[in-house]
Amino acid sequence: MNNVLCISVRQPWAWAIVNRFKPVENRGRTFPQTHVGPFLVHTSKQCTRQEYEAAVETMRKIDASIKVPPLEKLPLQGIVGRARCDRYVTECDSPWFEGPVGLMLSQQKPLPFVKCGGALGWFRCPQDVFEELKRLTARAARAPKAPEKDKPPPRDEFADAF
Repeated sequence: MNNVLCISVRQPWAWAIVNRFKPVENRGRTFPQTHVGPFLVHTSKQCTRQEYEAAVETMRKIDASIKVPPLEKLPLQGIVGRARCDRYVTECDSPWFEGPVGLMLSQQKPLPFVKCGGALGWFRCPQDVFEELKRLTARAARAPKAPEKDKPPPRDEFADAF
């Protein structure tokens, strides 16, 4: 049994997190501030056109260079990546912070999409999803990669899993 936690995030915010644009995930005051460490980013099961357009407008106000994929290309209801929660804040200078609680993120990375149901708050990754992610990321790790210039690799707490 794995102990990997997940958090469900609406698209296109999940895309912005795993692609390292959004360093803060905003939550309500009652969100359980119980986990600091790595977690999987899960996308919720729906995103309306209105929600998508409002999110894209907000992102472009923060960073005009962001090119968000079309809504139809964004996966829903599954794991799309990973990140690390470094701490919780109730005040922050980041333009991404809306509060009232922010999860300060690092080590964001897209992962191969694996369909899976979600839940509110933190939830455990289902074992079959965890095994599929390990299988897919092991295969991707064997593929040749272009070197990243002038960028030291981040400490990777999921290295043993994916």
